[in-house]
Amino acid sequence: MQSPTIDKIVLTRGQRLLALFPNVSPVAARNLFLFPLFIASAAVLFVSANSVYTRLSKPFPLDWWESMFIVDAARAIHGQPVYEKVGAGHATHMYGPLGTYTMAAIYRVTGVIVNAGRWLALIGGIGSTLLFVLAFVEKRTLVYLLIGTAFFVSLHIRCVDLFTNTRPDAFAFLLSTIALLAAYRAVERAQPIWYLVTASLTVIAFLYKQPYAVTALVPPLAVFFIRPRAMKRQLITSFIPLAMMVVAGITLKLGFRNVWFYMVTVPRLYGVSLIRMRLGIECLFMYNTIYLAIVSLIVLGAGIEHLRDSKTKWLFASMIIGGGMGILAFAKHGGTYNSLLMVYAPAAAFCMLKLPQAVEVMMTSKINLITRAVCSVSLAFMLTGTAFGTPLMWRLAFDHASNTEDFAKAV
Repeated sequence: MQSPTIDKIVLTRGQRLLALFPNVSPVAARNLFLFPLFIASAAVLFVSANSVYTRLSKPFPLDWWESMFIVDAARAIHGQPVYEKVGAGHATHMYGPLGTYTMAAIYRVTGVIVNAGRWLALIGGIGSTLLFVLAFVEKRTLVYLLIGTAFFVSLHIRCVDLFTNTRPDAFAFLLSTIALLAAYRAVERAQPIWYLVTASLTVIAFLYKQPYAVTALVPPLAVFFIRPRAMKRQLITSFIPLAMMVVAGITLKLGFRNVWFYMVTVPRLYGVSLIRMRLGIECLFMYNTIYLAIVSLIVLGAGIEHLRDSKTKWLFASMIIGGGMGILAFAKHGGTYNSLLMVYAPAAAFCMLKLPQAVEVMMTSKINLITRAVCSVSLAFMLTGTAFGTPLMWRLAFDHASNTEDFAKAV
């Protein structure tokens, strides 16, 4: 008797799905596949919320950066200069001036409080989370919304307590995110007027934290990738934010020399380590496994054409520009994992956007139930590994130099 051919015994996608999950609807089967990832997401959100609460409640500065911001914001509200010529006054921090003066504005209302900068970071973190969920979680079910939120909130722990760190990273990132969403609208609707929003917010983000100046480089690269109609005109107008960023830099250098010194000259004095640069590149893969898994599932299971939509190309442009700047900042003396936010965040957005397609690949593949279960659990472990795997970040999420044995070393 002749054995049946492979073609004859392969069931249709819908039949195979029902065969693997008897008496279970396709929607329920997909939710069952997502259940481990759902539990992992709940764990990420719980730990992150606990970290935020713990750090907000500390009644003392959590590190020397926070101390510097508190002191200089207090100086500002008392009419003392924040930026003074070297040798003629005190030295301030190396970040942009708007972090200090935003805290000073808060102090005029609340008085000098130790955690004002943490609340400002929390606003940036929550605002960015909401924007990313609205922009990139296109399947609006409870499961996908919670998992998508966890993808972004995982950045809190792996990017040095992002949501409660009295440094301008989170708030600058929020401004940069709005800037890029406006630029995306300018391309998709062929309305270059939106580039004025992008340009303004990019300059403001730069005045919070310098590396966000590279936000202005994303639109030209994204337009090159997308190749919309009226390509030449779109490409020319996409340089509007970069032009305004150049004008802002010249104005700062010529009109605010002391600010330029601390924002640009001082950071240039720090060496860039090639070993740290290599480590930064490795970190993009070692501590971002969930992204690699979803990319692999899409490419191998659905085809590379599923990576050619406008949103995905825009995210790739953001990862290239943000990754280049982030690795450079990470590699300089004193740089750490918060510098990689500009590449980790668009990678998280990619996961939020493409997870439904990755799930479809797994649910319609010619694999048995055990293999599918292993893949489901593996994705859950990849998410927790991505969220909690960065060295030292677990300790810093609940602790910091001010209340540990490291405080003496810091002093």
